[in-house]
Order: sequence, then structure tokens, then C-alpha cells
Amino acid sequence: MPTLAGRLADLAAILGYDWKDHEQRIDVLEAKVLPTNPRAEILKSTATNLANATETSIAFDTEIEDDWGFHTGANIWAVVPAGLSGLYIASFEGWYGSNSVNTRYTRLYRDRGGTVTNFASDIRPGSAGGVSTIVHLTEHVELQPGDKVWPSMYQNAGTGVTLVAAANTCRLKLVRIGNA
Repeated sequence: MPTLAGRLADLAAILGYDWKDHEQRIDVLEAKVLPTNPRAEILKSTATNLANATETSIAFDTEIEDDWGFHTGANIWAVVPAGLSGLYIASFEGWYGSNSVNTRYTRLYRDRGGTVTNFASDIRPGSAGGVSTIVHLTEHVELQPGDKVWPSMYQNAGTGVTLVAAANTCRLKLVRIGNA
């Protein structure tokens, strides 16, 4: 895996800066490169019932940030646009409504041309006292144009549990951080 210094040197060369000019190296790269990294943050704005013992794919309906076209009206998940292959940080935050029994599974998936891969998982027990359970998954993943990314949630409390969508608590974020 390339070092940070190596990646910065590559970026500096692309931007036409002399890497040896220590006055310019970090501040210029941060100012000109990092804010332009392709990214998307999408939200599920309404609560959903998570049926007992059923894995539920989470569909998103609102864009918080998406200047690159990862989420369109036709897509309920994030889809990597043409020309944006690379290494990404994918993160998901979800909030299980209160119920104190059994287990909660949360997963992040990538679908590449029909081949679905689970690339991040969180497994935890229901919360004692019936309080809500908030999960947050973050993982690096290599993505190519056309790849779909989405989370799923599962619970087996014996009854439905609400996926809470208050205060922007159900969101998926992708940020491209470099070449794969």
C-alpha cells in the first residue's frame, strides 16, 4: 500500500507543484485536492419497521451532499458514477428503536455486476432496559463505476423494531480517498 508521503508526492506532481518546496506541500494539497474528492451523503428521512428475523435493505430518499451523482431519483442506494473508481471510505449510521432482546446485525454491501459482497458488519445484542441501539460502520472499500453500495439491518426481537429516522440518524456516506 502506498505511503501518505508517496500519495502526496503523486498529487503534487499532478497539480504541477515541486514536492521539494516544503512551503507548498501540505497546505496547497489540502486546499486544492481534499475539498474536491468525490463524495456523497444520503439520508433515509422516514422511519421504517424492521420485521422480525428479516434482513432489510435500507433505501435512501434524500441527498445531504452529492455533487458527483452517486444518488439519483432512480437509485435508492449509492451507485458509483463513471470515471470515479478508487478507494473509498464508506460509513453508515443507523438507529434501532428500543427493544431489549436478542440480536442486531448491521451490514454494508457492494454489488458489482450482480456479485454481492458484504464488506463491513456489526453484531450486537439488544440493549438492556429497552433503550435504542445506534450503530455506526466505517470501512475502506475499493469501488468501480456502476458498483452499488447499501446497508442492511436485521433484528430478531420476536416482533418488529423501528428503524428510527429522526434528526438525520439513518445515513450513508461515501468519500473517495484515492486510487485502489
